[in-house]
Amino acid sequence: MKLFSLGLFILLVLLSWVLFDWGKYAADPYLIREAVGNHIFWAPFLFIVLQTFVETLLVPGMPFSIAGGLLFGTMAGSAYSILSSTISAMAVFYIARYIGDQRLLRYLSGRFRLIQRYGEKLHKDGFRYVLFARLLPFTPGNALSVSFGMTGVTAKDHLLGTFLGNLPSTILLSYAGSFLINKDPTFLLGVGISLTIASFLVFFYPARKSQTGTSQNPTNNI
Repeated sequence: MKLFSLGLFILLVLLSWVLFDWGKYAADPYLIREAVGNHIFWAPFLFIVLQTFVETLLVPGMPFSIAGGLLFGTMAGSAYSILSSTISAMAVFYIARYIGDQRLLRYLSGRFRLIQRYGEKLHKDGFRYVLFARLLPFTPGNALSVSFGMTGVTAKDHLLGTFLGNLPSTILLSYAGSFLINKDPTFLLGVGISLTIASFLVFFYPARKSQTGTSQNPTNNI
């Protein structure tokens, strides 16, 4: 049954690329704006459904976040895009968890101590790992959802980590779509560097603080 589900999902992904040529829309956010913007009253609903659908089919969501800024402005575009990307990330997460062969993961964990150790960390502290990965700029979000779905990360940690981790980049992309007149690349570069630094701080600072606190506690009670 899982093998059939995997084949069906792959078939849907391939058919969607053949029928709709997502590469064309991914390369030009203006086409997305034209396709959705013609429906004035239904535009927000159509945009959310479209972005959720295509990201669930493993289409990159970056052009849609830019198109959200073009269509609705920075604030509304960010809200619609973060909602869509979070729903689609959870959908891919659950698909990967259902289709993924947990027996293989258990076998690898039993054979390799490193895999077992990181699997335990992902289960216990999945939120921080998901948040760290999502904050890194230009990481493939769909690949992350698939990867986390095949690990011990809980659905709650994946949901919160994805929402908070995707929020800065979504706002940035909506801003870029809303203000495409600004051709200065230093702004985008600066935000990218800031996100990278923030992701490392989020990932390493709690662990460093925990180690410092442990070293300060006395080991023997008198």
